[in-house]
Amino acid sequence: MSSFGRNFIPISLAVAFGMLNGYYVFGSTFKEHQKAPQLPTTRDNQQTDSVTEVNDSTQHKSSSPDTKPDR
Repeated sequence: MSSFGRNFIPISLAVAFGMLNGYYVFGSTFKEHQKAPQLPTTRDNQQTDSVTEVNDSTQHKSSSPDTKPDR
């Protein structure tokens, strides 16, 4: 048997076994998830989240070039 077959066959068997194992383990969960109704992200009476602007001077970085980095 060539070195290609010696390397290719075990890798392909491991990949096939991993795919079958994943299908067996997670198959019922995937089917259950597909049957569940999808909830809307926002409702008619809800507003989307808005970001409030903070005007706190302690949160601003200094633009001065002589400011030490370890202050």
